[in-house]
Amino acid sequence: MKILLIRNDNIGDLVCSTPVIEALRKKYPKAQIDIVVNSLNAPVVIGNPFLDKVWVYTKTKHIKNFFLKIKAFLHKGWILWRIFCESYDVSVILRIHYSKHAGLFARVARAKKCLGVSGGGALKNTRF
Repeated sequence: MKILLIRNDNIGDLVCSTPVIEALRKKYPKAQIDIVVNSLNAPVVIGNPFLDKVWVYTKTKHIKNFFLKIKAFLHKGWILWRIFCESYDVSVILRIHYSKHAGLFARVARAKKCLGVSGGGALKNTRF
């Protein structure tokens, strides 16, 4: 089983989500568990023994330089492509509010099951 966790918002929210990672690893010890985070909060999960892969991208709103924005945009596109190639079984958006960017990662993952907050604000178990 391949599980993609998506937590691309604030560092404190990611810290509060770390028990979920350990719980998933204990429940599914043989699963591949990966996570998508932004570059500002990545240090929280890099090296986490319960994760197999950490996908790190930089939000363009955090960059002032135009050329660095383009580089970050292209890098995010590469990460989206790599996630698409992984073809996850489950994606979990670990947020309490809808985010179109988190939804993009979930859709690209092509997961058979997706858990998370929908555009209407309700928790959904759906395929994007």
